[in-house]
Amino acid sequence: MRFVFSSEELASLRMVSSVERRAAFCAKEAASKALSALDGTGDFRKVSVSLKADGTFAAVRRDVALRGQWRFYDRLVSAMVAVPSETV
Repeated sequence: MRFVFSSEELASLRMVSSVERRAAFCAKEAASKALSALDGTGDFRKVSVSLKADGTFAAVRRDVALRGQWRFYDRLVSAMVAVPSETV
């Protein structure tokens, strides 16, 4: 976790459930992979993720902001992001 999340993110993740911690990891991975596909840079630490209890999240890196959704199914957690068309 400390290799993927910033100290600020880690502090906020201490206050949430294990499902939400896994969702944050999945959200960060989804955002990083989407950004990597767009411009070739997918560094986890440069992406900041914030989860919401309604199953959505925001991922931001410098001038690019992505929105996504996360879901918990039994023991599985999934996350997906939407890439704005003007970024593609």
